[in-house]
Amino acid sequence: AKYVLYLFLVGATIVIPNEPVFSDIYLQIARIGAVIFILMEQVIIIDLAYNWNDSWVEKSNKAESDEPGTGKNWLRAILASCAILYVGSIVAIALLYHFFSGCQSNNVFITITLIMSVAVTGVQLSGEESSLLTSANIV
Repeated sequence: AKYVLYLFLVGATIVIPNEPVFSDIYLQIARIGAVIFILMEQVIIIDLAYNWNDSWVEKSNKAESDEPGTGKNWLRAILASCAILYVGSIVAIALLYHFFSGCQSNNVFITITLIMSVAVTGVQLSGEESSLLTSANIV
């Protein structure tokens, strides 16, 4: 029943007029909601990355205690995952420069993104609980 209600409400939004109610009010609500959503999404991604790293390091330690030399495969998998994620980030930033470099403000925002990516990686690796995989997920 709740799925039918959900579909009905989604369909009902088609007939809501834009001008009198939703012009300014909805804009402000959507801005606040978007900021909250992005912050929550980042927290979830950070938690996922820490859990992923801890799981694979734990598997590496267990494999190393069972048979010496086999735990390095899990550590190599962590490094391979980091490399894939960093290469994807570099390609994405290069594509941003390629397709959106016509405007000065676009170049500024893309450059700020690049600088912040390097800064996040540096800050993450300088701490006690450093994890390259976490930085790669954030970048």
